[in-house]
Amino acid sequence: MNKSRRIGALVAATVASVGMSSLVAPTAAEAAPRGPQPVSNFVQRVRANVDTWVSIRWQTDRRICDAQVFVNGRRVDVDYPRNARSTSFSRGDSLRPGRTDFTAFRVNADFNRSGVALLRATIVYDNCGRFDRPVRKTFGIAMPVVAFRPGNGGPIGGGNHGGGNGGHQGGNNGGHQGGNNGGHQGGNNGGHQGGHKGGTTGGQR
Repeated sequence: MNKSRRIGALVAATVASVGMSSLVAPTAAEAAPRGPQPVSNFVQRVRANVDTWVSIRWQTDRRICDAQVFVNGRRVDVDYPRNARSTSFSRGDSLRPGRTDFTAFRVNADFNRSGVALLRATIVYDNCGRFDRPVRKTFGIAMPVVAFRPGNGGPIGGGNHGGGNGGHQGGNNGGHQGGNNGGHQGGNNGGHQGGHKGGTTGGQR
């Protein structure tokens, strides 16, 4: 029960932060023309504190022009291609019905722990008329962030590799060398094997 409550609270918080209208599919009665929409409310996973290019793919049910997209998020630095102030589609600043295109931007998530960064993507566009006024829409986007800590399962700080080397050296070269190089983890391989071989060989020498 407690686990279910925690999951329910997390989902509720995410929906509230991202925006209910962005996450709930429209009903048949609401299927009126809506203009540009993200194909998905998620972008690809990124590593914490690493500059990473990501993108949002868009679709539309009406032609739009002069599109600009602005992205921001808490504890997330955002940059755009060519150091611009916004981003737009890869094939220009317009989009037609039946086609999709993406807007790219670079992020750096200042996270110490793994989690989900909540981004807000605002698209400003017009309907391609000469006197059309700009339309502004904002959507919630979730971006998974993975934080790695040195020594947790990685090559840095892992003790098994050093222990294996010490154990073999202790077994082959004798008790004294195994004691220095094998260290704490030479007990399984180097300690027993080195003690047996090193003691016998050392005694004879």
